[in-house]
Parts: sequence; structure tokens; C-alpha cells
Amino acid sequence: MSSLSISPQVSTHLIEQWSQVRDFSAQVCHLQAPMGTGSKHVLNHFQRQVAGECLTWHVRLRDNLYGWEILPVLTNGLWKTIRHSANMVAMVRKSLELDLGDERLNAILKTMSESLQHSHETENAQLKLPSDNPILGLILLARALMREMPLLIIIENVQYCHSYIPLVFLLASLQDAQKTRTMVVLHSTVLNDDSVSSFPIPAQVLLNTLKGTSVGLAPWNQEETAAFFEARDLKDVSTIDWLAWTEGRQELLAEMMVWQAEDPLAESAIASRQLVFAPTEDAQRTEQCLRVGALLGWRFSIAHVASILGLEIQSVSDLLSQQPHLIEIEDERASFKYVLHQLRLMDDTMRQLPQVAASVADNIYATFGRTRPEMLHQAAKMYSRLERHAEAQEALTLFQDLDVDVLYLAMLEVMIRWGIQFDTVVMEPLWRRASRHQFTQNGDVALAFQQRALEWAAENNAPHLAIELYRQGGRFYAKQNEILEAENQFQQGINVANQEGFTFLQVDTRIDMLEFYVQNAELRRASQQLLLLDGQELSEVQRIRLLGVHARVAQAENDYQKAARLFVEARKVAASVYKWGLATDLGLLAIEALLDTGAVDQVESMLELIQEEAQKHDRLPMFETLRQRYQLHKEDSSSDS
Repeated sequence: MSSLSISPQVSTHLIEQWSQVRDFSAQVCHLQAPMGTGSKHVLNHFQRQVAGECLTWHVRLRDNLYGWEILPVLTNGLWKTIRHSANMVAMVRKSLELDLGDERLNAILKTMSESLQHSHETENAQLKLPSDNPILGLILLARALMREMPLLIIIENVQYCHSYIPLVFLLASLQDAQKTRTMVVLHSTVLNDDSVSSFPIPAQVLLNTLKGTSVGLAPWNQEETAAFFEARDLKDVSTIDWLAWTEGRQELLAEMMVWQAEDPLAESAIASRQLVFAPTEDAQRTEQCLRVGALLGWRFSIAHVASILGLEIQSVSDLLSQQPHLIEIEDERASFKYVLHQLRLMDDTMRQLPQVAASVADNIYATFGRTRPEMLHQAAKMYSRLERHAEAQEALTLFQDLDVDVLYLAMLEVMIRWGIQFDTVVMEPLWRRASRHQFTQNGDVALAFQQRALEWAAENNAPHLAIELYRQGGRFYAKQNEILEAENQFQQGINVANQEGFTFLQVDTRIDMLEFYVQNAELRRASQQLLLLDGQELSEVQRIRLLGVHARVAQAENDYQKAARLFVEARKVAASVYKWGLATDLGLLAIEALLDTGAVDQVESMLELIQEEAQKHDRLPMFETLRQRYQLHKEDSSSDS
């Protein structure tokens, strides 16, 4: 199925845009298409058509990019185009022979050029970015290429873009590029009122900021689907039935052809518009496993399904293996043979059993998303469909939080260098995370940086940022045991919160100060803060933090039994709001307190209770340390008796 048969109009539009690029008029195009409508075929077809005229920088974003990982994906978007050609490498290196009038920038260009040559000459090597600011290196490379040659930049799957790096990269690269032979194509699923909460904020900002033409692929209607059948000589096929399964999505129609040809159960399933499950002794459990699996994705963990349904892993594996026409199993993972079936079953479950979908989304958000962050995208989709929009964005924010702080400092430098201004939605996280990096890694410049960030916050009416900066300063001084300075920073944050009427942040900052006092055995000052917090309305997380503080005070007073009770109480609150990782941490703290009392019998039962949790939430090192302490206590007790 050629891309032109999918959408000649879109292909024509892209070619028309490119014709303007030939005349030194840079273009930006948004290609938005529902999943399965053939957009990747269209992009690949367009890319092949113009490949002889330009250098292509093709980036495919995935749902599991976080931390540093987006940088090699951005870099390889270009490297995979040129790495096998000595002539291409030489041409790109030639474009880097510039004098930018800045010693540091010239050094970065030289480093990039040398890396290109080394990477080309070394088997399986990757292009290296400058260590002092890798994003700046990418931008200088792109800007140099735009000066010398036609450049096509494709960013595919923008809906997975939880980082601001692509936005900063493109904005800085395209500055002053209006009269270059450059074209940027941003590809994503459809961003509209129904889907907006399942799009990460950085993806929304990228699509809304880079102005250009917009073109969309739509599923086929009944006439177009009938033409598809006719062209492939498909007789006795109900267009209406096939549309009910695929909604006219072109790639799903192609997949349906394969399903119909290979699966004897396909005909009855298509006609009844329901998946046919092979009979098993426990049909209800089988259907539950399939539905939960479909909600987790096209490929899913058998252990995750077992955990959600409260079943043994082997039991789930056995049930799924009895559906070979639907499911393929490899090791501890299963996948649907056809994406069509996963999407159909997910959609049906979302509509018919929303409570099941809600439970699966909650499990991902609270549990699985900790070790498999890419699953948070799936949770966000479900929350969005369930109209739990705030939770959809919270899930995606958790994903964004995994980014490395130093990259925010790198982005901020780029934006300041090129005078790129944004509202607080973008700039606040950049200043906040860059400041956190300075406080944790570069203490000698941290306070000067904080002052600059506070000035920006004042100029741009960003009190939330100011409060966070003061809290960072308080924690910084607290680690240095500089009590007066830490107090001053925390108090400044409280003052701003009070001025703005931010009760929640005022309480949060007071708890910061309280934790600092307890850690430094300043129990008199801690008591004063507790009095100020008395009667304040607390969130569940603040209640947990406060219970933890009370437990620490009890430990400081050698009342370990009381400390253990308080940790257990905090653990219950954490579990009630699905903070499973936090609940595990509190359980481990309770065990530690019980060991300090010598209550070996109580420790044994808690260790058994928490072992699986510790493994699931990546807490095994702490768990093993406590178990070894327990064994020593037990041996000592035995020798005494």
C-alpha cells in the first residue's frame, strides 16, 4: 500500500512546501494524524522524494525517553544519515569551519568536527556532543548546516515529547533561518480538546510555538474503504463491518486483511464485531487478563496483569497461552498478534468497564510507573479518556521529573544566549531545575544563580518559583549545618507564600523547616514550628511528612516503639492515596525503629510483608541491610537464651 494511495493530498502539500524551501524560504509544517492512518508511510515517501536534494535529520521520539536519552536520539537523527558516507561526513565537517567570534563556541564546533571524523572511522561509534553543553553543540551544528545546504528536519511522534529540549533546539536553530533552505516537519497524533490532557506540556508548547502550516490525515470513509477493497479484489466483504473494527484507519485495514486470511475465527468475529476467545475452563478470568493486558498496551508484562488481578503469574501465563490466535508469549511478556485487537479491546473496556480502566491507570501511576516510566503515557491516555484530566497531566509530569537537572541549565543558557523568551509555563521549570542543579552540584555559584533566578521571578510575577528557590536555599544551608542562614531562606519562602495567600506552600515550607530542625536536634525550635502548624489544613502528603517528623522526634527521644507506630500510621496514609513507593519507604523506617527496640518478633512479620514491595519499588538494598540486622539480632537473642 503506497503512501500516495493513503493520502495524495498530504504528499502534494509537503512537496509544495518543499518547493518554497528551494527558493530560500524556510518552512514549518505540522502533520497530525490518528494512529494507524498511514502518516509514517507519507513521511517516508516524502523523505525519499526529496532525499537527493537535501540532508535529512529524522528524529523518531519514543515513549521511553527520559533523563539523558533524548539527546542521543536527537543526535542520531542526523548521524544515521551521514555515518556511512565519507563524502557526507567531509561535507558536514566543512560546514563547521566557521569563526563565530566566540572562543568557546569555536571550540565546540572544532570538537563536533573531530567527533564526526572519529565516529566515522570507528566501527559502531556514536557521535559525541560537547560535555559543557551538549544542547548548544547540537544547535551550532544545525545552524552551520542551514547556512550551507538544504536541510529537512523531521520530528516524529511529538506526542511523546515530555522534554523541552526539542523546543529549545528548534527555536535556537531556526533563529535567523527564514531565508535558508530549511524545512521542519512536526508529526504527532491529533492534538484537540479531547486529547490535550494526554499530551505532555512540552509537546503542546512545541506544537503551539513553532508556527507553520498544518495538514492532517483522516481515516477513510465508506467510499474510500470500498475502493481499497476493490483495488485488492476483495469480494464478499462488508465495508460497514470492517469500518466498525478499524474506523477507516488505513494501517488497521491492511492488518485486518492479514487477520482474515490467517485466522479461521476472524469471519465470525468481524461479523459479530466482537473478539472471539477460545474456550477455557475459566472464561471470566481469561477475559479479565486479556482486557487488562489490552489496557497496558500492545505488548505487556504478564507480571503486571497478575499483580492488578491478584493472580499468580503462572496462572495468567497459562490463561493467555490458551488464546494463541490473539496472544503471543515470549519469556515473561505477552503481545497481541494484531494491534487491531489490542486497540479494539482497550476501546471496548474503556467504554463498557470504565472502573477497570481506572484501576489499571491508578496501578500504573502509583506502582508500575516507578520502574517502567514509559507506561505513564498509557496511564495518561486512560485518565484522559475517563475525563480525569488533572491526573493525566500529573502522570506525565512524573515522567518529566526524571529528566536530569543539568540539562535544564543547558537549555537556560541557550535561551539566554539567543534571547528566547517564554511565559512562566516554560521558564519556571527551567529556572527551578537549573537552580536545583547549581545547589546540588555547584555550591560555589549556587547563591549567585539563585539571586539571578529570584530577579527573574520578581520581574515576571512568578511567586511559585520564588518560594521554590528559597526552599532550595534553605535545604542547601541545612546540609551545611548553617542554622541561621537556613532559617532565613525558609522564612523568606514562608513570607512570599503568606503574601500571595498560598496556604499549601506555606505549610509545605514550614514542614521543610521543621524537618531541618529535627535532623539537627533543634527540638525546641521544632516544637515552635509544630505549634504554628497546629490546626492547619493538611494534604495527605503533608500529613505523611508530619507523621514522619513526629516519628523522628520520638527516635531522638529514644522512644523507638512510638517512632515505629508513627511510621506505620504514615505508611497507611501513603497507601490510601496510592503512594506505594513512599509506603514501602515508611515500612522500612518502621522496621528500622523496631530493630532499635529489639522487637525481633514484630520485625519478622513486617519483613515478610514488605519483601515483595521492596523488590517492586527498587528498595532491595535497604531491605537486605535491615534483614541482615534482623538476623544478627535473632542470633544474639538465641545465644543469650
